[in-house]
Amino acid sequence: MRIKQRMTVDKIERTWFSDEKIFTIQTPTNTQNDRVYARVLKKRDVTTGRLLKGKHFMVSVAVSKLDRTAPFL
Repeated sequence: MRIKQRMTVDKIERTWFSDEKIFTIQTPTNTQNDRVYARVLKKRDVTTGRLLKGKHFMVSVAVSKLDRTAPFL
């Protein structure tokens, strides 16, 4: 049975529809293979970043016939 046929007016007013979206701020990087040519005494004096997971955040929102939620971060 189709959802339009099953939903009464009362059910539609009480139904919430939600959606989520993930926004990527920084993509993952791996500097393991990057070469640094510098004159340093020890290898630990050269700082290298290693970000294996990217930075991101998620936004979620829900709406109904009667109301809506504020975006959740």
